[in-house]
Amino acid sequence: MKHKAFGKWALDREATHIFHEVLRKIQADGLSFADRTVLLTGAGRDSIGAEILRGLLAGGAKVIVTTSSYSPASINAYRDLYVKHAGPGSHLVVVPFNQGSHSDVSALVSYIYGHGGLGWDLDAVIPFAAISEGGRELDSIDSKSELAHRVMLTNTIRLVGAIKRHKEDAGYDTRPAQVILPLSANHGIFGGDGLYAESKIALETLFNKWHSESWSNYLSISGAAIGWTRGTGLMKGNDLLVEEVEKLGVKTFSQSEMAANILALLDPAMMEAIEERPLYADFNGGLDMAHGLFERLRQIRKHIADAGDIQRALAAEEAVDNSQTAFNAVFEEEEPLFPRANIQLGFPDLPDFQSSLSPLSKLHGMVDLESVAVVAGFSELGPWGSSRTRWEMEAKGTFSLEGWVEMAWIMGLVKYAEHPSWRGSEQPAGWVDAKSSEPVQDHEIEGRYGEHIKAHTGIRIVEPELWDGYDPDKKQFFQEVVVQADLEPFEASEDTAQAFKRRHGDYADILDGKVYIKKGASLLIPKAAKFGHNVAGQIPTGFDPRTYGISEDIISQVDPITLYSLICTVEALFSAGITDPYEVYKYIHASELGNCIGTGVGGVASAAQMYKGRSMERDVPKDVLQETFLNTVGAWVNMLLLSSNGPIRTPVGACATAIESLDTAHDLIMTGKAKFCLVGGVDDLEEHMAYEFANMKATNNNELDAAHGRAANEMSRPTASDRRGFLESHGCGLQVVCTAKLALDMGLPVYGILAFTGTASDKIGRSVPAPGKGVMVNVKERPAAFASPLLSLDYRRRQVASRRRQIHEFKELELAQLDDEIATMDMGENASREYRAYREQHIHAEASRQESDALRAFGNNFWRQHPEIAPIRGALATWGLTIDDLEVASFHGTSTIKNEQNECEIMQRQLTHLGRTRGNRVLGVFQKYLTGHPKGAAGAWMLNGCLQVWPFFQWISP
Repeated sequence: MKHKAFGKWALDREATHIFHEVLRKIQADGLSFADRTVLLTGAGRDSIGAEILRGLLAGGAKVIVTTSSYSPASINAYRDLYVKHAGPGSHLVVVPFNQGSHSDVSALVSYIYGHGGLGWDLDAVIPFAAISEGGRELDSIDSKSELAHRVMLTNTIRLVGAIKRHKEDAGYDTRPAQVILPLSANHGIFGGDGLYAESKIALETLFNKWHSESWSNYLSISGAAIGWTRGTGLMKGNDLLVEEVEKLGVKTFSQSEMAANILALLDPAMMEAIEERPLYADFNGGLDMAHGLFERLRQIRKHIADAGDIQRALAAEEAVDNSQTAFNAVFEEEEPLFPRANIQLGFPDLPDFQSSLSPLSKLHGMVDLESVAVVAGFSELGPWGSSRTRWEMEAKGTFSLEGWVEMAWIMGLVKYAEHPSWRGSEQPAGWVDAKSSEPVQDHEIEGRYGEHIKAHTGIRIVEPELWDGYDPDKKQFFQEVVVQADLEPFEASEDTAQAFKRRHGDYADILDGKVYIKKGASLLIPKAAKFGHNVAGQIPTGFDPRTYGISEDIISQVDPITLYSLICTVEALFSAGITDPYEVYKYIHASELGNCIGTGVGGVASAAQMYKGRSMERDVPKDVLQETFLNTVGAWVNMLLLSSNGPIRTPVGACATAIESLDTAHDLIMTGKAKFCLVGGVDDLEEHMAYEFANMKATNNNELDAAHGRAANEMSRPTASDRRGFLESHGCGLQVVCTAKLALDMGLPVYGILAFTGTASDKIGRSVPAPGKGVMVNVKERPAAFASPLLSLDYRRRQVASRRRQIHEFKELELAQLDDEIATMDMGENASREYRAYREQHIHAEASRQESDALRAFGNNFWRQHPEIAPIRGALATWGLTIDDLEVASFHGTSTIKNEQNECEIMQRQLTHLGRTRGNRVLGVFQKYLTGHPKGAAGAWMLNGCLQVWPFFQWISP
């Protein structure tokens, strides 16, 4: 440590001793920056500033870091750094900033101190922003050198001056901000670096000005003379010289070593010393003592270059020798083994009896399996492909080998060939490129198609080919104009000409097969406007229903949402282990299979054809009207796949459609009207709907978000403080729901039990989309002095045992009286035998029915209509659970301001009301950050995610 004495730098023994003590303390205890606010500039990748930022965040500081490249890549890099290194209490605010701009300097400091900004007061300033000026000597100083000088000197001084001014205005004259100036021993030592040396030397004048000017109460000055630091943007080109340079006695530093030295200056003991007088921290490592360094560096570079030339020559000679050896010898190399994809449907693992089933023994025989609804299969089609590939991206942020293969297949990049041929030779069965038919190994798919897959899946800029040519940057409108002069005639058929005449009357004439439009006629002229909502969650580019085996005549006849639903129906059945839908009818009657597929809007593509396409005389199918009906989707699924004559329900509940469908299926099973139901929702994207959502100010203004540095895949961000509306997506999500008894009889997988479903409306209001609190009815219960005994599984078990004894007595009594009953009847022996068999069957059936009633009364339904037991509490208690056993909650999380506030408040109130233990947190899943908002399919995708989360729950639980 040094200070100025008689115009020269002198060793400050006291400060040096303090600094060494601080370093020892850091090694033992680390550094804390709790409640400290720091402004840091120049913290880009591969910089000392980035290492300083890591240390500040780890120590709990509040940091404002500036970036000249406020791009999604930069923001993500800072976010990742924060996630990895942030300690308790730390904050990171990333601000776009051009240190070459006077106005940006003023705006930055105003934002930090202003009431409309952060309202913070700085404790430290580390202005490390710099611009490289390599290759500029005395006679080549240019505008870039001037800009660099402005950044590293002029505006650095302006920055600390603006901080002083704000501190003075606020009356902060007892809390000086410590300024750590980036100094250097390179006062022209290297040469060829423009005005870099001049900038660093000039900063040293602040050490004198601290004494001579009037701002010492607001700022304290320290300078870090930074030595040779390896790997930084300014020095990376010299890293090859490090080994030889250190032989000259110069110590070089890693970025983390230099950052640790600089952070030590922020220790309270050092800050106290610096407040008394400016200090110069000499971290040169002897660089300033290496005389003739430039010439020595030139010699080292030449030596390295010569050695490289020799090595290249030797390598070339060795390659010639090796090629001759290879020519003369035959090597037999084993073909390497590569992994192959094994795409699985994801059946749940069989539970271990001792660890999973044995603890549940008390539940045995406590529910009526005919009245238990279970999810036996599920599927989806959305922006991330299937439910499998979406889950991989949701859980891990990337695809597995199987995921890459499936996505490439969905997007039409590869196809499977059983007998492929390539360049005249037979190839083994496997994947081939869809365009060239070149064989593609499973492990090659990510490298070959990975970037294309990532660019054309998920939430992204609208791709017109997926929207029937719609481009938001050229959204079509029509403007009516009045013709100011007669137009040139054009030819038209007789019918068309008469149609023009019929429309325009006296302003149109027909002569010799030509139409004359006259002055005064009104015409609709198309125009294109820029629509700022140009991002959506779109199905993968290249998706083609033909890939799934759907025939051309069906594709041409039905709406896209029907195609989505057909695909998902088959996948959901596969997920249930059912390869033939008719297999179900071996176990139930055709009238017991229900169809509950719903949609929020219906066939919007067909509706657009019907209204817009027909009015523009495009080729539109004559039966397009039927495709706009909301129940047509379910009808096609039944006609083409299920062939059921059971109950059909078509829920329409906007973004609650899939949940209404699930609730409907649950009710059908509980009432015995169905034993097997297909449930879920589907919706599509369409330009007019997107425009009207924007007019409602419900959706994210993508243009505004992009101006704030947000990438397309960040524009749906549930719970973020700066969320700006939901982001549309489209697709389908379905589940197979059936009775537990049927699942056991058919051997179907059970992914989950539907313990309770419920919907609710909100009270009086005047806004249709505004969120409400109606679902609080799911925890409604009348207060009582004591908990109902029905909540006790042991109590209910005793009641069921008692009823079973009564039923057994009834059965024995009826069987015992059967002989007397037959004796009183005048019938022959054969008739008596048949009557006895019939009555015994009736008695056993009645006993079985009474037992089912008892199980429903004390098992499945004991809580229903009970004023003292909330529906959620009762549904959990049915399975021996309490509200403390709830571990995951999937939130609607639309990324709108009011939804998240309302939804989180409701969840908190429900958990509190039901008595959840304080501190026992629920893991919240907000899926729409990844998928966007698909409207009708939203609830189905959320349910699928809940079913998938369990195998992974241990490693993602809070």
